[in-house]
Amino acid sequence: MSRERGHTPQSKAFLQQLKVNDPIQEEDYIAAVRGAIKDRAKVIYFILKALEKMHPEIDAKAVITQGIRDFGLYQSKTGWKNVTNAKEAMIAMSSKPAIIALDQDYYELQENHAKKVVHDCALIEAYKEMGLSKEEIRELCQEVLMCVEYAIFDDHKDAFAYSLPTMLTNEGQEELGCTYEFTAPKTK
Repeated sequence: MSRERGHTPQSKAFLQQLKVNDPIQEEDYIAAVRGAIKDRAKVIYFILKALEKMHPEIDAKAVITQGIRDFGLYQSKTGWKNVTNAKEAMIAMSSKPAIIALDQDYYELQENHAKKVVHDCALIEAYKEMGLSKEEIRELCQEVLMCVEYAIFDDHKDAFAYSLPTMLTNEGQEELGCTYEFTAPKTK
C-alpha cells in the first residue's frame, strides 16, 4: 500500500528517514507484534494496580478478569463460531503473527487432539522487564490474562476439552511460555 505521506517538506523528510514506504523487514514485524502484546500486558497490570489503589473496597482482580472474560465471549461469537473439534480450536486460536512473534510450535493437530507450545511469550517478557516475581507472573498469566481463552474454551465445551495451560520454564526455572492442549470433549 503506497500512498503519499507527509504534507510538508519536513514531514516528508522525517517519513523518508523512517523508511515507511520500504517493505517491512521480518525483525521489524516481529518487534511490532511483540511490542503490541507486551503493551497489552502492561496496560492490564497498571489498570489492575490503579483499581486496587483507588478502590481498595472492591476486588480489582475480579473486575479485570470479568472484563477479559467478556472479551473472550465476544471473540468466541466471532472467530470461533464454526469450531467443532480440537483441531479447529487450535487453528482458531492461531495466527501467522503470533506463530512467528511468539515462537510457537505445533506438536499435534488432529480432530481429537491438538497441542502447541509458545516458546517465547511476550506477556511474560513484559512482566519480567517490569521486575515482577515468578509468582506475580504466573498469577497474572494464568488467573487474569488467560481468562480470554478460558471464556472461549468454556463456550465451546461441546466441541473440545482443554487442560489449563502449563507454564514452561528453563533449567533455571525462569518462565518462558506455555503449552496449550485440546482433546475430544468428555462425554457425559
